[in-house]
Amino acid sequence: MARKAALGTVRSTLIGAVGSSLNLFATVESFCKRTYGGMHDEPLYPSQARRVVGLAFLASLAAWEEYVEAVFVRYLAGASAPSGYTPTPRGGTAVGIDHSYELITGSLGFDPDTSILSWSSPNRVIERSEIFFYQGQPFKGAIGKWNKQLQDASKIRNRVAHASSKCRSEFKSVALQHLGRDPKAKLSQGFSAGDLLLDTGQRGFPASNPAITYFEAYMNMFLDLADRLTPE
Repeated sequence: MARKAALGTVRSTLIGAVGSSLNLFATVESFCKRTYGGMHDEPLYPSQARRVVGLAFLASLAAWEEYVEAVFVRYLAGASAPSGYTPTPRGGTAVGIDHSYELITGSLGFDPDTSILSWSSPNRVIERSEIFFYQGQPFKGAIGKWNKQLQDASKIRNRVAHASSKCRSEFKSVALQHLGRDPKAKLSQGFSAGDLLLDTGQRGFPASNPAITYFEAYMNMFLDLADRLTPE
């Protein structure tokens, strides 16, 4: 029997994950300051607290990518957003979620539990949406609005998870741009994803509130995307 397509739970799962990350961030933010007291009197060293910030960011981006996949395959199977919105498929509706995966991959019996289907590239998601949905909506509009920030988020996440020269180089480029510095400048020794996410420069989010951190700006982005892709 085909699995039932539903989007209310999918939406609430992403919002819950973002809320959990924001709560964790609020808990450790005060420990991130490099002060004498923070280094000697607090339960977390500043470097540890900043690492937690990076891990919270990683968890939210993973939740976002799981959400995009879940929304895409359910819309293709005829699901509606909590508001009642349903995109227009270009080639008909899949008979269920399993069939959606088969259409997307061109693989009979594709099992997402044992095979990987990547949703990390916003451009690739938009390309898929233009194949399966009329004018690529709602993905083209929603993800297109945040395309650059989503690409940057992946590079920040990769720096949290990996130490390869490629990840370090990509993260450095994003960090310098976010900090408003020359592309050829150097970052301070040991500058981490947590350091960047705690910054309030907001140059990576021109329309955002300059009083909030990059971490909070990215979380607000995910919430905005949830509203655009699965409106209530």
